[in-house]
Amino acid sequence: MSTPDHVTACCNTPPFKSNYTPKGLTETVADIPVYFAGEKGKSAIILVHDIFGLKANTMQLADTLAAHGFRVAAPDCFRGNPYETVPVVMADLRAHLLYHAPPEVVLRDSQSIAAHLRAEGAQKVGALGLCWGGRKVCELAAVEGAVDAVASAHPSQIDEAVVDAITVPVCFLPSMSEPDYVSIDDFLCEGILAKKPFAARNVHRRFTTMRHGWIGARANYDDPENVKGAQEATDILADFFKANL
Repeated sequence: MSTPDHVTACCNTPPFKSNYTPKGLTETVADIPVYFAGEKGKSAIILVHDIFGLKANTMQLADTLAAHGFRVAAPDCFRGNPYETVPVVMADLRAHLLYHAPPEVVLRDSQSIAAHLRAEGAQKVGALGLCWGGRKVCELAAVEGAVDAVASAHPSQIDEAVVDAITVPVCFLPSMSEPDYVSIDDFLCEGILAKKPFAARNVHRRFTTMRHGWIGARANYDDPENVKGAQEATDILADFFKANL
C-alpha cells in the first residue's frame, strides 16, 4: 500500500552520512550482530532498520530511546550486507532482500532477540520498525506472545492482511511521503484495528512536514527541522512504549 510519492521518497533518497558516535555496544545473539543501547531492565525494544541497514543514524535513535529508560536491541538484519544502490533498482532490491533478509529469517531473528531480552530480565518487549522494518515488526506482532507492542515510523508495505494479523497495540507515524493511515487507509483507526480489543491504545500521528526516513537512515541531524521532528516522534514513541510495556 503506497503512493508514487512514497515509492520515490523510499527508493530515491540516499541515507544521510552521519558523524554520530554510537554510545552502545555490538554483540552477537545467535549469529546476529545486534547493537545494544541502554541498561538491562524490565522494558525493552527491538529496533528494525530500513532497507539501507543499520546506520549510525539508526543507532542514534536507539540511544535516544535508551535515554528514555528502555533497553534497545537493534539487529543488523543484513548481517553486514546493506543495500547501497541509490536510486534503488527494484528488481535488485527485491533480490537483495530475499537473499540477505528473507521474511522467515527476519522473523526468526526477531524472536531470538526477544527471547534474549527476556533472558536479560525484560518483562515486556516491544518492536519498532523503520520503512521496510515496519512491515517486519507487524509480522512479528502477528505471532502470539512474541511482543507486547509495535510501532513504525515512515512505514512501508503495510496492508490490510498485515494489519488484520496484529495482536498487540500499534503506533504508526507516517511522514508526508506515505499514505495517511487515517484519511486514506481508514482500516487503521476506523476499520480492522478499531475492532481489536486494544483499539483504544493504538496511536496514529502523521508528520506532515517530515519526509520519508526522518528518524531512520535518512535522518539529517544537521537540519534543525529534522531534529525537531525526530525529537517529537521519539517522544511519541517513548510515551507509547511506556504505556504498553
